[in-house]
Amino acid sequence: ADLVRLMDKLGINSAIILGHSLGGRVAMYTALENPSRVASVVVSDIAPVQYYEPPATDRSSTSLSHILTSLSELDLTHVSSRSDAMGALEPRIPSQAIRGFALMNLEPVPGTDGKQWRWRCNLPVLLDSLNNWDDFNVLDGPYEGPALFVRGSNSEYILPNDPEHQYALDRLFPSNQIESIEGAGHWLHAEKPKEFVDVVAKFLEVYG
Repeated sequence: ADLVRLMDKLGINSAIILGHSLGGRVAMYTALENPSRVASVVVSDIAPVQYYEPPATDRSSTSLSHILTSLSELDLTHVSSRSDAMGALEPRIPSQAIRGFALMNLEPVPGTDGKQWRWRCNLPVLLDSLNNWDDFNVLDGPYEGPALFVRGSNSEYILPNDPEHQYALDRLFPSNQIESIEGAGHWLHAEKPKEFVDVVAKFLEVYG
């Protein structure tokens, strides 16, 4: 609903919606609840199923909960540059690519000449939302438009051979396409940015 209200405010009648993880769930919900407003949907490494706990491949330093917790516990009073934050987070988030992507949410406070920093996103709300996985079974669906699901081959958030995942994808997104990016985990767009862009661009050439 929030996304549709934003589209209304911006005067956008129909859009291609792309989202990763929690953002992917927002993209799916928007497509299912407001199909006339969504030209096509691209969902990155998440399926329309309930996750009662993160998959085994996402219980580490790259898990969403660990990354959000690490960001929220970073003492910004000791940060005077983005490189300071990169260094401070390295012990908790070893991957430079994921660390750099997460820190895109860090910005200088206006009027402080870069001496004070803050988060763009609402970290407490995101952390609280992690356990509130919505139940897609309550939605009528389906979304008949083009739907691309991009997964990391090392991630278990989308399992093409899992009966529950495949049933949910086919029931709610009957025109779904699944593409895998080899060697990528849940943060596929940060780990394999070129491959991710290539897959999405190929889809948009046809359905954009």
